[in-house]
Amino acid sequence: PFPTKYRKRYSFIMAEEVQAALDDMVPALKDLQDRGVFTADEIHQIVDRRRNSEYDIRRINNRRKADFLRYIKDEVNLEELRKLRTKKIKEKEREERKEGEVGVAVEKSIGDRHIVHHIHNVWRKTLYKFGKSDVGLYLQYADYCKEIQAHGALSRILAEALQLFPHQEGLWIEAASHEFFVLGSIQNARVLMQQGIRALAGSSPRDLWMQLFCLELHFVERMKARKTILQGGEAANLKTENEEDEKTDESTMDPHKIARLVYKNAVESIPDNVKFRLDFWDQCRLFSETEKLQRFIVDSIRNDLCKDNAEAWMAWALYQWEQKRQENANTRNNQRDGSDEEENEGVKEPSVKKQKMDASKDDNSWSVLDILRQATEALQTEEMYLKAVRMITRYVANLQEEWQNDEENEDPDISVGLELLESLFKEAGESDFFSAELVREQALFLQRLQRKDESIECLEKFAKSHPTKDSLKVWIHLAEISETGPVSVLTQALAKADMNHPSYYEVLLHLFGAKLQSNDDTELMALFQKIALLTPGFLPITEIEEPIFGVPHALDACMQFLQYLNDKADTAHARKVYRTVIYESSLGKIFTDFSDDSMITLVEQAVMTEQSSSDKRAVKRKNLVRLYEEASKLFDGSEVGRK
Repeated sequence: PFPTKYRKRYSFIMAEEVQAALDDMVPALKDLQDRGVFTADEIHQIVDRRRNSEYDIRRINNRRKADFLRYIKDEVNLEELRKLRTKKIKEKEREERKEGEVGVAVEKSIGDRHIVHHIHNVWRKTLYKFGKSDVGLYLQYADYCKEIQAHGALSRILAEALQLFPHQEGLWIEAASHEFFVLGSIQNARVLMQQGIRALAGSSPRDLWMQLFCLELHFVERMKARKTILQGGEAANLKTENEEDEKTDESTMDPHKIARLVYKNAVESIPDNVKFRLDFWDQCRLFSETEKLQRFIVDSIRNDLCKDNAEAWMAWALYQWEQKRQENANTRNNQRDGSDEEENEGVKEPSVKKQKMDASKDDNSWSVLDILRQATEALQTEEMYLKAVRMITRYVANLQEEWQNDEENEDPDISVGLELLESLFKEAGESDFFSAELVREQALFLQRLQRKDESIECLEKFAKSHPTKDSLKVWIHLAEISETGPVSVLTQALAKADMNHPSYYEVLLHLFGAKLQSNDDTELMALFQKIALLTPGFLPITEIEEPIFGVPHALDACMQFLQYLNDKADTAHARKVYRTVIYESSLGKIFTDFSDDSMITLVEQAVMTEQSSSDKRAVKRKNLVRLYEEASKLFDGSEVGRK
């Protein structure tokens, strides 16, 4: 704490400092008043506010960041007002000039520069007091400098921030972006990014490597645009003696040489990370003429990571898919333009059913199906088979869509892909990793081929040979397509399920929804009572991801059941339902916490039950009073209760 005996002297010194600061503002404020930007009363208000703010930021023991930021905000608002009024004054002056008279450009006066200069001054005081422990202040000041285009001040701020916070990746990226995109210095931007990477070498700065890579791609784009401009117009007609040599040099030069080097160093720093490398590929796809660089990245993934990484195989396959898609598009464009290309008749693409990788085979000649066949042979895991099956399915569907209007020239990969899917499902079925996801993919595949009986057979075989907790989605899929109906299938699933496992509860909700949809009253009340009994044991309430039969959670089941009974005028069972929820269990509180709005709907349905009953008026009144009292208790303390 500040010593008491010095408080009076410090207060005197502080008053002198504040007065000196206000005295320095007099010329600028007088200029603004003389030019009519602010009136005399407004100047007095500005001075009074600034005096109070100056005292606030000079407190003896309790200087607050909020006071500094409020001071800055007030000055920024004042500057906006000054701009608007200055603009109106200039417009008025232009209107008063005679037509045809050329106005003389007037330089900014001291008043125009004063407020911005004062804001910078307050910001410097703020950073001096609080900036050493708060990087957010530097970022706020940087945003303000960008807004007013104070590029010199922004460079100084970022440099100072980097000295204090060298481990903030965002600061290095911000500083490099400012150097390149604003000041136009690629060299300074590169130096900053490299310094940041060295400063964060121990923490694997993925974002810095990625932004340095993108920086080089942006630089190449800028150079291409500059070259296009320089070669336009008269420059395009100039001939030089060494023109042929220049063309030769240009053809052999790799514009992305530095970007390639950045990528190499990045993967050396962070190896064995497919996602990291794929991010580089994604960035390349945002820039034009980066095909060679993309090929280089995909080849590095293939050569380094494809041995035991499913994502690496999928990346390679996806790249080849994009190449084939581009080839098909070019082929259709050529046909549309009337260009006649010779077709190699009789040349059939070999089946990939059991094809082995040939080391002498050119990488570019591998098709999507070749790669995925080889991937499943190299990595015989559930993940690899599932990824391969899903990609082949999408690939074949895409080809069928592309060639649907040209069945005569149908791509041979369609039939080969279907053969490969059959083979993969057969292999997976004979393995130990045949999962619920794989069997569902197989069922969908068979359904698309109009082989519904086989689809049902494979689902039934898997569901009956695995516990319900492992085959829940298979049972749901089977319930959708089974000829015996969903109620019969879900009843079997419920019988096989473990009552203590969440899968039992989920099957119960599906079965309840299926019975409601089919108007099957059999044991419907018993199912409701089971749901009411088990719900408190499966908290918090979560919604079913795919509510195939229309019941996503227990509260919705109660609402639908109550509405169903009201529609049938079954007052006795309807009362039993809402009383179970509101009076006789903890469900009312659980449901209210889950969703106020849905619970209000249930209460409204309960009111409709009593209003539509055939009981005497006194009985109705008694039941409604109790219902309102219990509902009020449920919503007590909530927003609904306050309303």
